[in-house]
Amino acid sequence: MIKSYNLLLLFLLFSSCLVDDNRLRNEEEIINKKIDNISGEENSQLVLDTISGFDWDELLIIGPYIEVDTIENRTNHELHILPRSTQSFDKLILLGFIDNKTAIRYMELNRSNFHDSIFIQKGREYRFYPRNKAQLNLLIREY
Repeated sequence: MIKSYNLLLLFLLFSSCLVDDNRLRNEEEIINKKIDNISGEENSQLVLDTISGFDWDELLIIGPYIEVDTIENRTNHELHILPRSTQSFDKLILLGFIDNKTAIRYMELNRSNFHDSIFIQKGREYRFYPRNKAQLNLLIREY
């Protein structure tokens, strides 16, 4: 059963309007806590395509040990606002919200909650999703 978190995303809609920097800190904390509380539900999804409060048309997911500058050079995207935290830290994935090839907001989420396939594409450890495909499968672990 696919579980969507529409109520969570509605909250994100309203709270993202209050963010005054590029990092969506409240949203990443809420999402990480919500994911940590899920247990035993197969095929759960985190639906991000309904996040609004700002315009975006692509989602960039960056895995560990990847240099943001390399992605910027390969793709002609402007990513200067994105932190370089995943370059040397493997416990996070970076989600960059992109509008017209320019990063405008970002979140850092716990990597352990997701399949690596969400950021690996054609041998690269980063992946772009169009907004209407920004639905990420969660990795649910039994403890």
